[in-house]
Amino acid sequence: MPEPNHVIVNEWNASFFLIQTPFGLVINSLHLKAEKTTIDPEPFSLQLADPATWEAFVEQAAVQMFVENQIPDTIREIKVEIVQDSINVTAKVKVIVEIEAIAKCSMRIHDGKQLFVEVESVSVGGAAVRNLVQQQLDKVNPILDSKDLPLNLTFERIELRKGEIAMFGFAEP
Repeated sequence: MPEPNHVIVNEWNASFFLIQTPFGLVINSLHLKAEKTTIDPEPFSLQLADPATWEAFVEQAAVQMFVENQIPDTIREIKVEIVQDSINVTAKVKVIVEIEAIAKCSMRIHDGKQLFVEVESVSVGGAAVRNLVQQQLDKVNPILDSKDLPLNLTFERIELRKGEIAMFGFAEP
């Protein structure tokens, strides 16, 4: 039996759409699912019996916009394509002369709280261009940090799919 003024919800779902993070990345959707939760209305609080699960999706267009807003003047005509298991970035880079570089990137979870983009390979220019691309990515990493979201999220896994980034994890109030 719940205490006076407490409500017990045995199952609930919540969805959020077009979440703009302080760093400028837009998350298309975030969906939470939880089971037995005690709600205290005064002051408002949630106590979960177990962590909630969540999934979130970032579309390719949002990553493109995010990257375009972060790049320096030495990098132009950037194109981001998310394919199965990688993010491919094509750009014109000015290193004495202008060259086109194609970088294949992956994502990794750091401490369950941050998402980082890392260069796997660069098809033109060898190590100097690879290092330049990684240096630019280091300026925008982490691409997503759970502290920037209004929930206590932990990242469990990430999937790069055609046209989107899918993220999964747990949440506690």
